Amino acid sequence: MFSVRQRISTITQPRNGLISVKLFHEGKIDNDGIYIDLPSGTQQLVGLCVDYLTRFLGGIDKDEAFSIPLLGASMVGESKKAQHLIELINVNLDKETIISAYRLCGYDVAVRRSVTLFKLVDEIQIDENLISSIRILVQRTIQFLTGIGGITDSGVTFEGGYNKIISTGDCDFLTHDTLWDLKVSQDKKLRSQYTLQLAIYYLLGLRSIHHDRFKKIKKLGIINPLTLKTFIVNLTDIPKERLLTVALQVIGYDIKNHQLTGTNEAILADAKRACTFYFTDFDPCSYEDGIYDITVDDYCTYYKTLFPSWNKPKFKYTKSIKFLKHSGFYMFVSVSAKNVYSCFDGGRIYHLIKPLSYYYDNLPAYCHQVLKLFKPYWDALFTIANKLKTVPLSQEFEKQRYLERKKDESELSNSFQDYLKFRNAIGRFQGNVHGFIIDLDFFNHLYVNPLDGSVHAYCADNMKSRNVYKSPETLIKKNLPSLYPGFKKLLNTGELPLLENASRSLITTNNHKSTPAISSEDAESIHMKGTDIYSASSKLYKLQRIYQYHLVVKWYPEIMESIKQLNEG
Repeated sequence: MFSVRQRISTITQPRNGLISVKLFHEGKIDNDGIYIDLPSGTQQLVGLCVDYLTRFLGGIDKDEAFSIPLLGASMVGESKKAQHLIELINVNLDKETIISAYRLCGYDVAVRRSVTLFKLVDEIQIDENLISSIRILVQRTIQFLTGIGGITDSGVTFEGGYNKIISTGDCDFLTHDTLWDLKVSQDKKLRSQYTLQLAIYYLLGLRSIHHDRFKKIKKLGIINPLTLKTFIVNLTDIPKERLLTVALQVIGYDIKNHQLTGTNEAILADAKRACTFYFTDFDPCSYEDGIYDITVDDYCTYYKTLFPSWNKPKFKYTKSIKFLKHSGFYMFVSVSAKNVYSCFDGGRIYHLIKPLSYYYDNLPAYCHQVLKLFKPYWDALFTIANKLKTVPLSQEFEKQRYLERKKDESELSNSFQDYLKFRNAIGRFQGNVHGFIIDLDFFNHLYVNPLDGSVHAYCADNMKSRNVYKSPETLIKKNLPSLYPGFKKLLNTGELPLLENASRSLITTNNHKSTPAISSEDAESIHMKGTDIYSASSKLYKLQRIYQYHLVVKWYPEIMESIKQLNEG
């Protein structure tokens, strides 16, 4: 039913975690004096690449070490290309090895997330600095693991230990007495999700076909070659009742003949309830203005209809739900066991301090004020987004790519039209708008500054850093070449006026330090850190639900204050 990570995401842990982070002792990897700063948009692939190359250099067969990317390649019809990349990987960690391994990891997303997120591996960029960084990270990891006796096994799965609740998952490395998980992240603190993940792996392993290996494990550890840190705990230091809680309440084992095995049906039922619901006939349009009691399934029906990928939250603090409708605007309110009101935003709740009648009475004024303030801005963003969605893939570019693949893929039997249909499903501009941001795809985005109308193109795979480009045209030409001809045509015909002038895509005043200007003499992009661009964007995204769905998901008192000031003025 769940992978290990998916199951962890459904669990509410106590402070410091079910397996307390305070039990782990922090250690250090030998400092080679080299500082590594991974470019935005690379961290996920770098982590996978370091993991799989470490497995291979630790003595695991190449096909086994890269088994997940190879499976992903078969899912997207590129097995031949993946096998060619595998053949180029050797133990010398030379340039060709790292480039091949890095691109091979691009297939991983098809297995772990979705085929629709797959990006052709030929488009994955890797420069000399990134090659060097990956080499150093792998060498650090291998050197550390070799210093404690070397890898005895890696990528171990848990057949025999899985049950109806946790059905997939594999651990990174085993040494002679320690189960290790590899993290390549900027996190300097240990997270409770990581410690719980290790405990689950250990408990699954004890009941798997590999139980003899796991009986020898005495420690659990995390290694992060990017921060040069390790975290380790002796199993004897973990209270037995905590491990038992993980086994019974998280994995959901049953107890039979004094043994933990199988599935506790009650825990399974709770797990199913946590992620499923019954669709009802709830329709806000069928309600007159007023305040109504509705069910959890009613609320889930409404939200799932708006956002199909949304998953049912835990509703841990919700005893009942109120639905407010006034003049075509909606608001859903959580009522706790102590009769505390909170505004619903999907699974999140934001406390309300005034009586429910206050929010009902002021709902229309609140929403109209938001629309008055921001509707012109949202009109502009959605105009851009909708135009981008119409941009076709370049058939000439895709034909050339198809023919190149045809040479590599002897078993490739699908026609060009079938191939183009697949590419159209995964390769077009997404055009999702959230706050100040328009998504081009999963990694590439446009940031539209509401203060001056300037547009900033950037690439990022996390919220902590990003590569900011000179202009949207520069980013699209490099990162999304098949869409560039169609995008350029829109620019030339004046259908994207906000994006026409590249100089408007730069913030040049000192008042906006988050996105400095890039002159024509500079590189096509610069690497930046910080999450400052997202905080205000997140607030605006919540207000954006009023524009799109007439739905209030958070009540900002300053909106009502602005109405008061206008009335007094």
